[in-house]
Amino acid sequence: PGILPYYLPVLAEGQSAFLSQKAFEQMLPQLPPSYRSLSRQQGATELMIAALRVGGMIVGALACSRGGQPYTEEDRLLFQ
Repeated sequence: PGILPYYLPVLAEGQSAFLSQKAFEQMLPQLPPSYRSLSRQQGATELMIAALRVGGMIVGALACSRGGQPYTEEDRLLFQ
């Protein structure tokens, strides 16, 4: 549960994941209380997860959240 199911495809395939406001709100109750509290304090409503690559190999993933406007393809390209 939690955020792990969203990370797995990113790590396995290297494709970015975008969580809409609805998906983000559905995921929040599964997160530890400290993460839920921080997300609410920061006004986060969307989440993007991108693969981190070194020499063409996926070595991890990075998540970023924000509120206000949805992430765009330009955001994804910049984030990767």
